[in-house]
Amino acid sequence: MVTMTNPKITLVYICPVESCGTVYFNYACRFVASYHKFPPEMEHEIIVVSNGGKPSGQTQILFSSIPNAKFIENDNVGLDIGAFQKFARLVDCDLMLCLGASIYFHRKGWLKRLVEAWREKGRGVYGTSCNYEISPHIRPSFVMLDPKLLLAYPHKIRNRKDCLAFESGRWKRKMNFTVWSENLGFPNWMVTWDGIYGIREWDNPDNVFRKGNQSSMLALDHQADDFDSGDFNEKKFLYNISYSSKTQSIAAQYTARLCRRMKCFAGKLSGKAKLKCLI
Repeated sequence: MVTMTNPKITLVYICPVESCGTVYFNYACRFVASYHKFPPEMEHEIIVVSNGGKPSGQTQILFSSIPNAKFIENDNVGLDIGAFQKFARLVDCDLMLCLGASIYFHRKGWLKRLVEAWREKGRGVYGTSCNYEISPHIRPSFVMLDPKLLLAYPHKIRNRKDCLAFESGRWKRKMNFTVWSENLGFPNWMVTWDGIYGIREWDNPDNVFRKGNQSSMLALDHQADDFDSGDFNEKKFLYNISYSSKTQSIAAQYTARLCRRMKCFAGKLSGKAKLKCLI
């Protein structure tokens, strides 16, 4: 049973093996260093998913500095989102925090803040990196939710194309995960250090993803880094494709069309029956 005062939380961090790219060990080093420098300030378990096979010796040594870290090998089918979907079935927790390979922290208390938002708003999907590019979506590199909700999503993630469809694209005229969960009554919340924002408010605060200095985000990743390192024109372009009125208008129209399609058959979704314990 979920308790608002003391939820059981599992962090699932994706750590691709070095054969997937040498950059991933560098990402892992940055993740571990920031985890220690900026602690979560909330009790949790952590699973390190070795995507692509057995973790190398240096990777095992790296994560040994986190006392409760547990390695699990995975085949890398479906990349990071495929792994999140797979391990949502295996974790024993109330809340699962999905962490992409390049995620890192810049201020202590990031998990505490996320759980504070959950206690205030209740059931839903919680992240810190949100935008309207292609369609409204919370980026899955840092997202917390009940794992049963992820299991209920009616599409299995098998490859990169599926990952893109899950995050922000179209999929056989069905919804991406954000829009799908919104329409099942699970709001998608953007959490900053001093605010919580619904799907129509993501551009309201300063210094969020691809806006200002991005310091309001609870965690950063390689896309936040790309924005930070860009020149004025590059930053303007990235901001516009994420938040401009035209982008938001197109996203709103797309969402509205899908919502109309959903209205008459929401009860027929394959995931609906799986959500009886949540709804």
